[in-house]
Amino acid sequence: MQPSLENLTLANFRGSENRFVK
Repeated sequence: MQPSLENLTLANFRGSENRFVK
């Protein structure tokens, strides 16, 4: 398991949602 990849995906998803909501 790669926490780095998961962390990146999570950050990207959160950033995308945050940008969409804002």
